[in-house]
Amino acid sequence: MKERKRLDTVAHWPWESPDVLGSISVLRQSRVMRFQFSIPVVTEVVDSHDVDKVSRYADILQIGARNMQNYALLTEIGKSKCPIVLKRGLSATVTEWLTAADYLLAGARPVDKLLWL
Repeated sequence: MKERKRLDTVAHWPWESPDVLGSISVLRQSRVMRFQFSIPVVTEVVDSHDVDKVSRYADILQIGARNMQNYALLTEIGKSKCPIVLKRGLSATVTEWLTAADYLLAGARPVDKLLWL
């Protein structure tokens, strides 16, 4: 069996009630597992108001294909100190993908902290 190198977490799906998972408690539990198993926590941020809360618990912030054109979110995540994974949607052009990266850089994001997928 292949050894897992990171812990992907989903603290809150936007289509569910916020009470379903208790997003901060999931992130806290993920952080405990991170120290227990020595693996980084990767989680997706879907709202610009949650960037500060999520970046306290996650090691790497992920931007999914759906939020690639959410420019307010991209700018806010660009201000965080966590590394970022920027996913590209299947129908998105390379120009759109690079435009999303420009919005991350507009938030004073160092280029070496950007992971491209």
